Amino acid sequence: MKNRYYDDDFFDYDPSPRSGSFFSTLLRLVAFAVLGLLVLSGGLWLLGAALGLVIGILTLALTLAPFLLVGWLFWVIFRAIFC
Repeated sequence: MKNRYYDDDFFDYDPSPRSGSFFSTLLRLVAFAVLGLLVLSGGLWLLGAALGLVIGILTLALTLAPFLLVGWLFWVIFRAIFC
């Protein structure tokens, strides 16, 4: 039994570039440009979302830190006096 992956005719192809009309080449170029812009836009959107999350969490931590520190100090003083 002969497998097609080992068949030499399966790998016999013409490596010369496709010749097309100017319109099809221009359309292909525009399609790749739009695809590249979409990928770039999506990547920048993800980067912005991640940066926004980091800044938001950092802001929340810095905002809550004084209240948590004061609450912890009251708790330590309360435990030192009454426990």
